[in-house]
Amino acid sequence: MNKTLQPVLKAFDRAVYAMVFLCIAGFVTLAFLQVFCRFVLNDSLTWSEEMCRYLFVWMVFLGAGVGVLHRRHIIIDIVPNMIPASVKKYYNIVISLLIIAFTLLLMRYGLVFAQRGMRQNSPAMQIPLGYIYAGIILGAFVMLVNTVRVTLADFMEGVGAEPEPEAQPEMSQEEFNRLLGLEKEKEADNA
Repeated sequence: MNKTLQPVLKAFDRAVYAMVFLCIAGFVTLAFLQVFCRFVLNDSLTWSEEMCRYLFVWMVFLGAGVGVLHRRHIIIDIVPNMIPASVKKYYNIVISLLIIAFTLLLMRYGLVFAQRGMRQNSPAMQIPLGYIYAGIILGAFVMLVNTVRVTLADFMEGVGAEPEPEAQPEMSQEEFNRLLGLEKEKEADNA
């Protein structure tokens, strides 16, 4: 990938990760607060369930884009395993073009939903639903950018290459297992 784009893409990744983190943190915090208010204070929050639902929608669409970057989506690998390695690169490019077309459609119809949703308010919070539907557009945009990144990495560096060094995990699986103490459990099981 172009060295001049790496800082921009790194900032893009950090912004997306931050939004996903905020959605998850908000979701968990609101769910805990709702349970606390309902069972300890005997008074429910009227808006927390709705807000949790909307945060979950945003988290799913943004997380789908992150999944594209790290190649974590479910795939059916019967066809790719049957084709020769020389054709696999072009097969992956065709699949990526189909994904790009899908994300463009998702963005187009997400925009239609968001525009229509601006005329309708949510039941409990009374905010325009267009803001909720905007998560579709943003998530599709993240998927589009990351699909292009992965496709360029496949084409330039070979099938299955990671798009950038920033997309690599900061620690290996062995280091992660050691951090969690999983290696000690394996050793104890083997003994």
